[in-house]
Amino acid sequence: MLTLTLDPKKLSKGQPSDRYIRRCWRSMRVLLAEKQGKTIDFFCVLEFQKKTELAHLHVLLNSYFEFAWLKKKWQSVGGGEHVDIQYIDPHRVVAYLTKYLAGEKIVHTLEHLPKRARIFTTSQSIILWERKKSTGWWIRKMDIGELWDAIETPSRVKSVPVEDLKGFPLEMLSYFEGIPIQEAIGNRDPIAVLKAAIPIWKDKTSWHDLS
Repeated sequence: MLTLTLDPKKLSKGQPSDRYIRRCWRSMRVLLAEKQGKTIDFFCVLEFQKKTELAHLHVLLNSYFEFAWLKKKWQSVGGGEHVDIQYIDPHRVVAYLTKYLAGEKIVHTLEHLPKRARIFTTSQSIILWERKKSTGWWIRKMDIGELWDAIETPSRVKSVPVEDLKGFPLEMLSYFEGIPIQEAIGNRDPIAVLKAAIPIWKDKTSWHDLS
């Protein structure tokens, strides 16, 4: 398990330390993957120090990395000087993590974070909960400007900054709804286009829910 800290001198005035350290950790993951030759498996917990009120990370890894190398690389991506590494018995992983995910520690940390912010992240290889079955969403890769122009009257428009979407280098998540204009769908019936695009339309129950 790693403990990664920050140097307050490296932060700009008024810069949230939790956002800063998350960016450092994203860069650090790239270095760890390059060192290992493949993507690393990890479980990362964010915590705020009570004395300094600075964020730091506790990271559980499935691989060993040399301490001197870890310290040097962490500082190179903007991290602090203090880095701690310790071996954890695989049979006692839950006990180690529980103290960072329950009690006073988590209460203190949540007081410093925006609502709905998560205090932990994991690699894609770790599945904590069973994935939900598809509810009928259709994913299509297009420029957001094209989608905007294809809608007659966009509604429920919002843009939200995101901290971390795994596997996607996104800084902002944009969302809007609307009915496509006839020109955008080649003067075809909108319902016919949706039925052709969404495989589950044959299921009458699912299609009824979508409509």
